[in-house]
Amino acid sequence: MKIKRLLYRVWHFEESHNAAIWFVLGLVAALRFHALFFECANYYDWERQTIYSSAFDFGGIYTAFLFAFYTYSISSGSDFFVKARNTKIFKRMIVFVKKAIVLGFILTLASIPMMIWNPSPDRTFNTDSLIVCLWFALACASLASFWQATRLFWVFAKTAE
Repeated sequence: MKIKRLLYRVWHFEESHNAAIWFVLGLVAALRFHALFFECANYYDWERQTIYSSAFDFGGIYTAFLFAFYTYSISSGSDFFVKARNTKIFKRMIVFVKKAIVLGFILTLASIPMMIWNPSPDRTFNTDSLIVCLWFALACASLASFWQATRLFWVFAKTAE
């Protein structure tokens, strides 16, 4: 019984703090493997600006989609959404969608200076490396938040069928 309660608490913590967990994991992974990543990027002459641009595009598109879904689900007068608004899963989904919108907006804004500045860190750890590692952690948190909102949407949509 204690294991069941512990697993429930871990699951609840993961559900509530998904983006924070993935931010920390992304930051730890980036700090640990930054030298290897930057060495490969320099050796193979990767277009780092394209990576930042892709994150900008993905964050902007996904944030706009979630915002459109959020406004439609809140303002729609259809029977489906009117009935769904009072359910616990709908309210939880709306919280996750709001969180994903905010993190996607922050990722989109954070990618603009990265595209302009286009930092090219090397194997040694410096300020450029730290900024790229923080940006990577933000990208991980945004992706996790997007996934969480979308995953709960699919659970919600499946129950509606």
